[in-house]
Amino acid sequence: MIKIAEPDENRNYVAVTPEGESSSLQIIDGGLVEALFKTHGAVLFRGFHFDLEMYGKFTDQFCTSSVANLSSGRRSVDAKRNIQTVNLGLDAFPLHPELARTPWKPDVCWFACVKPPVSKGETTICDGAQVVKNMPPELRESLSRQRLRYTRLTSQQDRETWLGNTEPGDWLLAYPPAPNPYEYFRKDDQVYCTFTRPMLHKTMFQDELAFGNFLIFSRHYNNDRDFPVFENGDEVPDELIDEINDLCREITVAIKWVKNDIVMLDNSRFMHGRNSIDNLKERMIIARFGYLTFAQADAEEIGDAPWRKDGFL
Repeated sequence: MIKIAEPDENRNYVAVTPEGESSSLQIIDGGLVEALFKTHGAVLFRGFHFDLEMYGKFTDQFCTSSVANLSSGRRSVDAKRNIQTVNLGLDAFPLHPELARTPWKPDVCWFACVKPPVSKGETTICDGAQVVKNMPPELRESLSRQRLRYTRLTSQQDRETWLGNTEPGDWLLAYPPAPNPYEYFRKDDQVYCTFTRPMLHKTMFQDELAFGNFLIFSRHYNNDRDFPVFENGDEVPDELIDEINDLCREITVAIKWVKNDIVMLDNSRFMHGRNSIDNLKERMIIARFGYLTFAQADAEEIGDAPWRKDGFL
């Protein structure tokens, strides 16, 4: 009833399709999905029909919880499950893991095609573990010793959520309540939060190093030179980012959407982006970003992480 096409030289994902005509998403065995995901990190389901409720239930079986992306340009589709549209702009997006700019980077990204574009608007995916394998040894060795620092000004909501006080004193900043993913400091009478992550990190299931962070997106789309920086505060050179981006481009694959496609990505291994879009009315992709029931939690993640429970964002 199910056909499986392994990745090849032109496709870095495994494709799952029904035998014969289109079938319901419900026929796909959850154990098979988990096995394919752990092995390949990117799975395309094509030829299975579903509605929003069925899509929600299908993804529910693998997730303890899910998180919303609160950046602008998205619309909520199902608030209960944090199902949203992707960004509704026309721009091409550089490669990035979802919410890599936060301490609560999800385990899995689900993208589903409600309406495919006639042309352009492909989603691009890149295997960050393969990027590291393709690096010159001296570059890989150098980056394996580096960490990135993400620092930003806190909002009133941030301080209420993580510190329980919108006007925290110095003692509270030095000893924030647990669990807390940030360190805090005051500068010019304003409160900042900061955290670090390795430049190259271990994937959930391959125990391999992968490149996947906010660097390329931040520099090439946001034109931001301060978020992230090296752990010591030094700016990451353009030349280094360009060298890594060139390695990524060599192995990036574009997925041309077909109606009812679903893509499942290991967010610890695969980065995603998109090509530019001609007509927004022709393209509707919805997304869910979740935390897996079978995840190997990142050693960098705090214990008792609130994002692995319902009701975080």
